[in-house]
Amino acid sequence: MDSTSDTTIKASKAGRPVLLSFADMPDWFQRDNNKWILHGYRPISGSVRISFRSWSYVHNESVNIYSHLIPAALFLFGEWGVQQYLTQRYPGVAAADRIAFSIFMVAAVTCLSLSATYHTLLNHSQHMEHVCLRLDMLGVVIFILGDLVLGIYVIFWCEPLPRIIYWSLVSIFGTLTIVMTLHPKYQGNKYRTFRALMFVATGMCGVAPLIHGFFAFGTSQMMRKAFPYTMAKAGCLLSGVSFYATRYPESSYPGKFDLWGSHSIFHVLVVCAAVVQLVGYLDAYDYAHAYLTCSSP
Repeated sequence: MDSTSDTTIKASKAGRPVLLSFADMPDWFQRDNNKWILHGYRPISGSVRISFRSWSYVHNESVNIYSHLIPAALFLFGEWGVQQYLTQRYPGVAAADRIAFSIFMVAAVTCLSLSATYHTLLNHSQHMEHVCLRLDMLGVVIFILGDLVLGIYVIFWCEPLPRIIYWSLVSIFGTLTIVMTLHPKYQGNKYRTFRALMFVATGMCGVAPLIHGFFAFGTSQMMRKAFPYTMAKAGCLLSGVSFYATRYPESSYPGKFDLWGSHSIFHVLVVCAAVVQLVGYLDAYDYAHAYLTCSSP
């Protein structure tokens, strides 16, 4: 009888989608993955080509892959759509406005694409899984930064100095977080808490501009500067994180949610958050053009 690894290689070369149980997977895979997902695992491939071939059949990472792969493609096309919206609605649109929206859209595409890539190559090898996990986290940081760049831009529409100050803070914390995410020295449990704190600090860079905006511009203006959308985005993300952290529903019903579960729900809510925030920024941009007039320096 063939061993699991032998069956893996032969089945993969034959192109047959052989799916395994959690107990069949290597120890390193079991340590790093969700024990409540009992079935539907792809064999360890050792091949990028074979891992990407798994896009053609259903397994327990399919929803995780496509729930970010399809939105990544839509955001990529959406970048063109947003630019068309800006130039057609506002013929004299500033280059800085277009760049700010492009940063947000490209950041979203990068985050979603790296996530889909990670879930695709999760079954390649232990080394590849660790590399792609760091790239997945890099994508998260990039999207946080892209979101903050555009958010700060629309809040401080006529105030370049605070805009530059907050962008500088975001750049500093973002760079540190990227280093902590990618540098081999800072991997492992020893720096786990510090890595988490850097993610929180980078995300919190978005809170200070909001508070500043309420004091500087008042509630009524901030409500038109995407604040309700930002709160809706936060609600989506917090809900998603709660599913991610508790691993519900599969933790309560092992084996019942093997094809889609907490991580898939988390993915969908992340996409919802990005879409909601984009709509908010476009609404804030329309408001700024209609009601805000910046004085000449």
